[in-house]
Amino acid sequence: MTDKQFNIFWSEALASDDRESFVSDWTLSSIWGDEPETDIPGDRAYLLDELWRVAHMSIRDIRDAAGPHFACDSASPSARLRTGMAGKANALTTSGSCLRRPSAHI
Repeated sequence: MTDKQFNIFWSEALASDDRESFVSDWTLSSIWGDEPETDIPGDRAYLLDELWRVAHMSIRDIRDAAGPHFACDSASPSARLRTGMAGKANALTTSGSCLRRPSAHI
C-alpha cells in the first residue's frame, strides 16, 4: 500500500459507515493496478478491514491498542498507523523521544 493509497483509503474509511462494503469495494478496486485474471493478495482485505476499524476507533482506543510507547514516537499519527499496519510494530517503540510527566517529589 502506497502513501497515496493509504490517504485515499483513510479518507474513504472515515466517510463509510459500512465496513463490509468498504472492504469489498476497495479490495476489488482498480487502484491496486492488478492485472486481469490475477488473484487478489490474501492480506489485502484484512489490511483494509483493519484500516476501517482503526478509522472508527476513538483516540483513546487507538492509544490503548498501540501500547504505552505510542505517544513516545516523534512521527505523525498517520505515520505511526502506517508503520504499525505494515507489521513494523518495533518501530513504534524504538524511534523518537518520549515526553513524560516529571516525577512528583515531596
